[in-house]
Formats: sequence, C-alpha cells, structure tokens
Amino acid sequence: MDRGVLLVLMACAAVVVGDVSSRRKQRPANIVLFLTDDQDVELGSLNYMPKTLKHVRDQGVEFRHAYVTTPMCCPSRSSLLTGMYIHNHQVFTNKDNCSSPRWQATHETKSFATYLSNAGYRTGYFGKYLNKYNGTYVPPGWREWGGLIMNSKYYNYSLNMNGQTRRHGFEYEKDYYTDVIARDSINFIRHSKKQYPNKPIMLVLAFPAPHGPEDSAPQYAQQYFNVTTHHTPSYNYAPNPDKQWILQVTGRMEAVHKDFTDLLMTKRLQTLQSVDDAVEAVVKELHHLEELDNTYVVYTSDHGYHLGQFGLIKGKSFPFEFDVRVPFLVRGPGIEPGATLNEIVLNIDLAPTFLDLAGVRVPPQMDGHSILPLLFNRRRVKWHDTFLIESSGRRETPHLETKRHEGNLLQYSVPQNASDLNNELLVQLFKNTPLDGAKAKPGDYLSTNLITRKGGALSRASRDAFKCLNEAQWPCRGRQRWFCKQENGKWRKYKCREEKAVLDDEEKQCVCFTAEGTIIKPYLKRNQRKDEYKYCFCDEEGQSPGEKVEDLEEKTRLRKQKKREEVCHHERMTCFEHNNDHWRTAPRWTGGQFCFCMNANNNTYSCLRTINLSHNFLYCEFTTGFITFYNLRIDPFELQNRYDHLNRTERGFLHDVLKQMVTCKGAACIRHLNTPLRLSGFPQARI
Repeated sequence: MDRGVLLVLMACAAVVVGDVSSRRKQRPANIVLFLTDDQDVELGSLNYMPKTLKHVRDQGVEFRHAYVTTPMCCPSRSSLLTGMYIHNHQVFTNKDNCSSPRWQATHETKSFATYLSNAGYRTGYFGKYLNKYNGTYVPPGWREWGGLIMNSKYYNYSLNMNGQTRRHGFEYEKDYYTDVIARDSINFIRHSKKQYPNKPIMLVLAFPAPHGPEDSAPQYAQQYFNVTTHHTPSYNYAPNPDKQWILQVTGRMEAVHKDFTDLLMTKRLQTLQSVDDAVEAVVKELHHLEELDNTYVVYTSDHGYHLGQFGLIKGKSFPFEFDVRVPFLVRGPGIEPGATLNEIVLNIDLAPTFLDLAGVRVPPQMDGHSILPLLFNRRRVKWHDTFLIESSGRRETPHLETKRHEGNLLQYSVPQNASDLNNELLVQLFKNTPLDGAKAKPGDYLSTNLITRKGGALSRASRDAFKCLNEAQWPCRGRQRWFCKQENGKWRKYKCREEKAVLDDEEKQCVCFTAEGTIIKPYLKRNQRKDEYKYCFCDEEGQSPGEKVEDLEEKTRLRKQKKREEVCHHERMTCFEHNNDHWRTAPRWTGGQFCFCMNANNNTYSCLRTINLSHNFLYCEFTTGFITFYNLRIDPFELQNRYDHLNRTERGFLHDVLKQMVTCKGAACIRHLNTPLRLSGFPQARI
C-alpha cells in the first residue's frame, strides 16, 4: 500500500476514534445512591460490611469528615433531597412539616429528582422516603416509584408502587424489605437500559437498615454477637453536669441497659448484612450491563446513632459526632481508587453534586454545593471549613437575638445517686415545676421556657424553682434556714422553724423522704367512720398496721408502673419502652421491660462545626440559653465542655458567626473562618 494512502487512512481512523472517545466522555453518567437509615460511623458499623468496602470504598474515595446538618430522619432526608438547611425548608422534626401539604407544594417540587428528570434522566426511587409519607401520591420527578408508606419496617408494610398500593406480609422470601428494594432496583436498571439505552439513570435505594425494629434476615441472625466497638470512651460516661439539661439528669446505665446496647449493636449489624448483599448485587448488575464504568455510586446514611454514649441507651438527634457523622463513599469514572479525603462533605451537598454530574446548573436556593472539585481537582480547591448543625427539636432561638453571652447561664445540681430518667430523679427535680407564663399542672416538667427573652436571664419563677430544687429542699438539715413547698403549682418558702406548723396545716397530704432526701409517694390511711387521716405510711420506711406484705408489693408495683407510664409518655420527652415482645425475630430480648427517656424538647440547638488544619471544634447554643464548646483536637469524644476556657472576644465572635449561619441562604451558607482570632487553648493558631 502506498505510504501516503496509509497515512491518510491512519489519520481518518484517529479522527473517528477521537470522535467516539469524545462522545463517550460526553455521555451523561448514571447516578446510584445507597442510603441507609440510622447508620453510625463512630460505632464502627461500616467495618462489618466487607462487600460495600470492596465494591465502593476500595474502588473509589472515602470522605472521613462527612456530616448531616440535622441528625433526625425526616429533616435530614428533606435536606438531602433539596440541598437546603432546615431553617430554609422548615422540616424541623419527624412530625413538624414532614411530608406535609406545605412541603409538597413548595420544596418537594424542587428536589434533585425534578431537575434531573427534566434534564433527561430516568429516575427511580425504592425504599423509605419521609417518615410521614402516606402513600397517596407519587412525588414529582420520579419516573419509577416504590416508596415505603410511613416509617421503617422489614415485614408487614405497604408500598406505593407507581401510584398503586402493594402490601407485604411476614414471609422472608417475598417480603423482607431490604431484599425487595434490591430486587425492584435491579429490575429498574434492567428495564431502563433495555427500553431506554441512551437515557442515563438516577436511582435511589433507601434501606430501612439499621433502623428499628432491627429485624435481620434469618441467615444472619447468629452473627456478630459480643461486638463491643460501640464501647467508645463516651460510653456510659455520665452524668454530665457541664452539658445540656438532658445529659445532666441522665446517669450511668444499669446492667440491663448495658445488655440492651450490646444486643442492639448485634441486631443492627445483622440488618446491615442484607444491605451489604444489595450493594454487591447492584454493582454486579451494572457491570453485567457494561454500565459500571459510566456510573457514580454513592453510599451514605441519613444520620448517625448512639448506643450508650453519655449514658443514652439508644437514639440520635444530638449534635455530637456519633449522631451527625455518617459514612460517605463514592466511586465512578475519573475518581482515584482507594483515596481518602479530609475535606468536609454534607448531606446538603448531594443534590447540587448530582445536578453538577448531570451538567445541570445548580439553582440558587440550594445551600450546599457540588463536591466534584474535590473528586477531580483537589490540588486547586479551596474548601469551606465551617458548617451549621441545626436543632432537632422545636425551632426556638431567642438566644440568638439577644446580647452576647458571658458564660453558661444555667448551672444544674445533679444528685450523686442519679441513675436514669426512669427513677425518682426526674420526678424529684422537675415534677410540678411551674413554667414561666403558664399555670403549672400536675405532671408538668421543666421544659424550654426556663429563660426569659430578655438577655437570657432567668425569670424570677425559674430562679425560685432552681433555688428550691437545689438549695432549699425539705426536710431541713443541719443549719438550713429555709425550705420550699409546692402550693397550687407554685413554690413557697418557709423558715425551717415553721416546718411543724406547715405539716399540721397540710390538707390531707403527707410526704416522706429517704435518707438521701428522695421524695417517696406515701399511702394515706383514712379512718372511714371519723373521716380523718390517722397516719402516713412510707413504703421504704416500714409498713402500716395490718397491711400485708404482698399488698404492699402490689401497690409498689402499680405505683412504679404508673410512674413509668407518666414519664415514658410525657409530651415534652422523647422516650421509648422495651419489653420481651418488642422484637419479633431472633435474636430476642429476654431482659424484661424498661423505659428510657432519650431526648427532650429543650434539647434544641444551633451549632457551628469547624474543621481545618488548626482547629477542630463544636460550638452550640441551646434554646435554654445554655452554651457548649468542645475542642476535638484534644478531646475527640467531646467529654468536656470547655466554654469557660474561651475569653469574651472569642465568645462574641462565635456567637456572631452562628447568628449569621442560622439565617443563611444559598451561597452565603459557604463559610471560611479565616480570621486572626486566636481561640484559647490554640496558641499561635488561626481559624
């Protein structure tokens, strides 16, 4: 062949190959999101998922500082869908505005699904959506929809499948929900690539695991017993008088609580094994269809979890690392396998990242921003180092509208014998405490109204209540001059020498005390013929004449049961009950019934979280006016509140930055703390 002709043919071939290569590069990538429910990082659950680590982490990148901006299911998922902080989409709790008509009419129409669908993506969602999703409609933007109606379950649930209700029962092969999500998702991938080969897909697999009721597949019910990775340095570290109210009155766990956390850790890991199987199955299907090399796979969770940290038996919704830090793995074309990144990535960054991958302009209402520069141009990126962690309770922030705080406003006294919120401590400290601006009713507890709105100062009623509870308890002891007594929902003070007269004037009431000063509810003995009360009986001090021991035991049991019901169902506390019938699948709980209150309405906060080369801290202001500061460089498990270590200038600076963040929108939410301010404990450091 003539040399000139050969050169021409080679040049033409190069043009053709280059054109094909260019078109392949321009082909929109598929996006697959694996989303778990309540999965931790600090407790080590991801380390028990070898298939996920093999197929996603080892073939991509792991973000070590991945966080959610609100550690509660519905607010966090709403943020993930919209790319917005909760102060902008206003889904504050799992009930407040969760999947409400207002949400449906506004922010749900602007989820990443609607933008991607309009850009030509074939979108599919299978799994848990929002806690209050009732299944009466298919959310906009999803071409294929398989949404769980209401909250996480593994058996006996209903789905909205493209507008039709599909019910599932208790048969493992047909109904185990994690496996159902995997099967429906794989069918979606196959159908999409067969019927619409040129359309990229956006697929979400939203698993119930490891959320309660923690029902594992039967083949995994005997695995991971005796795992203790949840026994971190903050495990059973209680009580905590330097932290917010709920942690001040939460004491060390009892043996039954420790056993429960150990079994719950086991059951959570067992549920995640089916997720591990699903990840592998989806990745293999993408590989079989020759789509894996053009697919970005993301693995994360809606928030973290705690098991025994600070004496809290289980749960989420705290601004600490165990609840806000989540796993975050990404693999895809152009991403260096096996890499680890230390930059901050948030749940609100997912929506703008997906849009960026699709070549869609990120809308201005999104508070997060695309992480693609981190994945592909790391050396040229200046990344933000500060973000907002917002309230997981009622959105009350009068403290941000007042003058700068000069110190922790509230100091609580915690009895030495404090154990948990189911004992007499909760009753002794907070029952019948009057609420500012409202009449107290029997059973009321000290709640979010501890502070007036004027500079965070304690109101007179609150000051009196604290003094009565902490300093002027009855009966009088030693040189005590005053004692307090509740009358008509208000505290009254009496001199100790008036104690007898007050007792004599008591209207058919009697109160007894143990040696430690704990209030014991008495039994009043009444003479039916004379209509008078003859004596007062205290069940821990002795028994009344003629009272049978078995009768006393039954009365004590009923009293404790009533108290447990009052505490565990109180509207201002978030509590749970557990008994031997709670779990319906193996391994079962056999430790008996208990109740534990794990959160309260006044655990409402706004926090700054900063991580950079010189600083690693968490600064929080609570709706009660209480303030905390944790230096994670020297205290990675946030054991000590070091707010008192900050000087006046530092306190004012952090307060002002937080005040700006709680109202930020869009690009204004991207924050860099590069100021010459030096925080105490960080000599020669800049933030």
